[in-house]
Formats: sequence, C-alpha cells, structure tokens
Amino acid sequence: MRKFEGAWAALAAFAGAKLVFVVALAAMVGGFPLAQLTAFDAEWYRSIVVDGYVYTTETHSNLAFFPLYPGVAWLVHALGVNPEWSLLLVAWAGSALAVLGIHRVGRVVGSDRTGWWLALLWAVAPRSHVQAMGYSEGPFTAFVAWALWAALAGRPLLAGALTMGAGLTRPAAVPLMAALWLWWLVGVVAASRAGRRGDRWQWRRLVGAVLGSSGFAAYWLAVAVQTGSPLGYLRVQEAWNSTMGSPLGPLGDVWDRLSGQVDGATWIVDGIVSATILAAIALLVVMLATREHWLLSTVVALGLLLVLTQQLYFNAKARMLLPWFPMWLPVARWLAGRDPWLAAAVGVTAVAGSAWWGVEASLLTGSP
Repeated sequence: MRKFEGAWAALAAFAGAKLVFVVALAAMVGGFPLAQLTAFDAEWYRSIVVDGYVYTTETHSNLAFFPLYPGVAWLVHALGVNPEWSLLLVAWAGSALAVLGIHRVGRVVGSDRTGWWLALLWAVAPRSHVQAMGYSEGPFTAFVAWALWAALAGRPLLAGALTMGAGLTRPAAVPLMAALWLWWLVGVVAASRAGRRGDRWQWRRLVGAVLGSSGFAAYWLAVAVQTGSPLGYLRVQEAWNSTMGSPLGPLGDVWDRLSGQVDGATWIVDGIVSATILAAIALLVVMLATREHWLLSTVVALGLLLVLTQQLYFNAKARMLLPWFPMWLPVARWLAGRDPWLAAAVGVTAVAGSAWWGVEASLLTGSP
C-alpha cells in the first residue's frame, strides 16, 4: 500500500490546487461557476455532444476538435447527465488520471518526491486552470503521461495503444507519435550494432508505433470523407485561421510583448505567456545538459516545436505546453531535494498564483 501513498498525495495536491481556483472563481461570480468552466472551447465540445459534427465551408466547423473526449462525454450525457456536467466529469477524470501518470513518470526517472512535485507543477503551470474546465487537456495529458510511462517501462504495445488514444483526442499527439517511431528506430540501430539478428526489426516497437499513429490517421481519414478532400482537416483549420510556419514568428511575438511593442499588452496575459515560452526553452536546455531520459527530452523538444510553429492564438501557447509536462523535471528534481519548509512555501505560493491567474483569465482576458 505504501507504493501508492505518493500517488494519492499527488492527487490530493492537484485536487487542492483546483479547488482553490474553483472556489475563488465562484466567489467572483457569486455561485458555482458552471458557465465559466464550460466556456470557450467547451462550447464547441458541447455542440459535438448535443448535435454531432457539422461541416460547413462558410464558418468555423467543430470538426477541428478530435472525437474521443466529446465521444466519452456523449456517453455520459446518454445516461441522463446534462452536456455541461458530462464534459466536466470526463475532463476531471482525465485530469486525475493525468496526475497519476505524471507522478509515475517522475517516480520512474527520479523519486516519489520528484513525481509529486512534477504533478503539482503541472497543476499550477500557466493556464493550468483549464484542467478544471470542459477542455481536453486533462484526458490528453493522461494519454501522454501513461504512454511515456509505458515506453519507459519497455511496454511498446501499451505505449502504442495509449498514443492511439492521444491521437483521437488532440492533433497535438504528433510529437508523441514521432517519439514512438524514433524509439523503434533507436531499437533497430542498437540491435543491429549488437548483432541481435532475431531482434533486428524490433517488431513490438514497430507495432506500437503503427498503433500509436492509427488514432490520428483514423480521424484525419474521417474528416477527409466528411469534407470530400484528403486535406480536409487542413481546410477546416484554415477556416479557423490556424496556420503553421516558422518558429521565428511566435518568438518575435514574445520579444514584442516583453519589450512593450504591442499596444494593450498586459503582464497577466502577454507577459506570463511569453515567460512560459522562454522557460520551456530554458528547461529543455537543462534537460539536455543534465541528460534526462532521451524519450522525455525528445517529446518536450517536439512538443515545444509544434507550439512554436503554430502562428496564431498566442495567448493559448502556455495552455498548449501543458501536455509536455516532462519539461518541469529539472524544477521538480530541485524542489524534491529542498528543505520541506521552503518547498511548502513554494507550493503554497504557486497554488495561490495559479488560482489568481486562472480567475483573471476566465473572467477578464478571453479564451484560455
């Protein structure tokens, strides 16, 4: 039973952080903030739960949102739960599973305390208030965390199945998919160099990589059929003005915001998002310098690259970084070795700051 104590402690810390946010938000709006917790992207997920997918070339389409999260919420809704609560219940369950997976990854590569801190840092990271909202960040991060744990544990088929789930939840699964293919390639090279002819093709890793890519590919195909074009998903994204390009564009946006060249820039949005992007880059450098497990460094590097190549929705970039939680490993390791009183002070301050910013973002600054 003792081996589960750290996981329960991580889950309790996460629940406490989200409770502080929800209570603070409720105090601001004068009651349970159901409308605020199911706003923005949650409204699009609600449209899928209630009306299914609808494609039109004249406006934004909910085909931009991958099906697993709203599909599970639809099943809950079919049991008689209203759509908003269906989305919240599934999102909360996904966030809880994510915490357990994050803790497990931290424990595998570090210690129980490292895993606890890694989970808490995910819970208080910038834009982490969406973990309590009707968003897919919780379920998606759960798939990412447990897939990484499965890979670290040498279970390629399980890693592939979980990556398939990630690919049915968000298009951001591409870095995780790529990491599985790279894992297979590294195994092939290692087996060839060691002269292990019977293990040359690393069949289990290959099947895991193929399986991991199948979820994303299946939805891409479904959208192609719906739109009548093999590039239909890209057309859907174009309607949302979502484009890919050079990372230099968003990095230039970071400079503009931190140097005050953007009219109306506020620290609470532009400054913190910009600082988060710079912190992610710095933490990746530390991961590489300290030789964190290459799978974790790879998925962070690819995840960061994906975020930086997306040209619009600057304020959402901190949220887009949430699934790549291994980037916080250097901080988690440092805090795990600190005096408990210092660590407690850091934890309380982080929870309070995260709740404050979450309330501000939910009420004043537009979409998370």
